Amino acid sequence: MEEHRMDTSLTANLEERTLSYLRLVARGCYLKGYSKMKKQELVEALAVALMEPQRMEELIYVLDENSWDLLCRAARSDGPIPLTAQDEPAFQLLTSLCYLAPGPDHTCYLPRELRTLFHTLAGQGIVQRKARYDLLHRYAMAAVHLYGAIPLDEFISLFNRQNQEKTNRGEVSAALSCFIDMDMGYAIWEQYLIHDSYTGEGMEFLPELLEHIQGKPRYIPQRAELLRYANWDYFESTPAAQQLYAFFTDEIHLSPSVAQDTLLQLQQDCMIDAPMQQLLSVLEHHSVHVASYQVPALGDLLMNLSNTTRHWYNKGHTPLELSRRKPSTKGGHTVEALPKIGRNDPCPCGSGKKYKKCCGR
Repeated sequence: MEEHRMDTSLTANLEERTLSYLRLVARGCYLKGYSKMKKQELVEALAVALMEPQRMEELIYVLDENSWDLLCRAARSDGPIPLTAQDEPAFQLLTSLCYLAPGPDHTCYLPRELRTLFHTLAGQGIVQRKARYDLLHRYAMAAVHLYGAIPLDEFISLFNRQNQEKTNRGEVSAALSCFIDMDMGYAIWEQYLIHDSYTGEGMEFLPELLEHIQGKPRYIPQRAELLRYANWDYFESTPAAQQLYAFFTDEIHLSPSVAQDTLLQLQQDCMIDAPMQQLLSVLEHHSVHVASYQVPALGDLLMNLSNTTRHWYNKGHTPLELSRRKPSTKGGHTVEALPKIGRNDPCPCGSGKKYKKCCGR
């Protein structure tokens, strides 16, 4: 008996979907007149739309790491590939877009026409461009998290300083526009890369930030440290932050998760130079109840946290770092430089320890 061979064509995949589902996909593809189409008409129109090289290319650029990995694995196989538990979110995303299809026994496959298109794009360098665009996106996420706003020329200079393969305005514009269209956390305004909190109604606060940062030196960490800021929840684990967390858990008896969430919100508010009253409102929001005798200690801890958190208004420097900077003249030019910290001096991070036993180790 002849073995039945599964039809892995794009049309067959689309015909398996319901009309209402196809209409949702068509709306996402901006397909004109889709609401009046019969199912077979919609299948044919979507098959044409999904085979547009630019559409697949734009999708590839914004896929997260797991979704990109799953798509690549499916593209390398002529038939269905097994799915793992870790694949599930990526599988749901790609099948909802009709770029993957479910197979038997918890497998999936890339319809053969789309697989051919993928390999065509791969031959044109899409895999290398994807890696490059991902790196520029991570730098953009990190920059707006650490600075709030940065001139595009400075962003490009920063990237080129830390990477052997240089970039330019054209590549940055092409790469970041893919992610901006997907509301990935930042935008380009005039000559600046800005955090998306400064878009829409938040735009009115941007001039205040740009005014505050004039003339201040920019904090630029090493590459690995800078890229940690691509995670929105990343903040340096300073002694001040550790002490406040310990106060929440040991003195106020918050659960570790509530203590961490409260600390994160406080760090985010410190980053935008929030006043003390706003920091206290964070505690109220998280239902943190402080006894009267604990208020002075809490006030000191919040002040230390603010002074050792990197601020947008300071171009990424902490207030404590800027307070210790002093101008020096070298070669006829004024250069901002940190004064030398003695081994037995108090550590500038605010830990209360000597420098040699803290950050100077």
